[in-house]
Amino acid sequence: MGVFEAVVVFMVVFWLALLPILSMGQTSQIDAGHVEPGTEPSAPVAPRLLFKVAIALGIATIATLGAGILINSLAAADSAPV
Repeated sequence: MGVFEAVVVFMVVFWLALLPILSMGQTSQIDAGHVEPGTEPSAPVAPRLLFKVAIALGIATIATLGAGILINSLAAADSAPV
């Protein structure tokens, strides 16, 4: 797998992992019982964005490495002499 393909796989997997993770474990201000003046009542109390981005980065890295190993091993098997 080339560099361009690896970047594409990484970015697609990163966003596919991040979007569902963003809503996990959220507590809205309404649920917490305290709404800050001037904010949306449904806004999260503590979004923990860096933690969620780190999880998505880990998933994307593992998936990209796995795809690269799989594609390179299949390409090596195809070019092996028979």
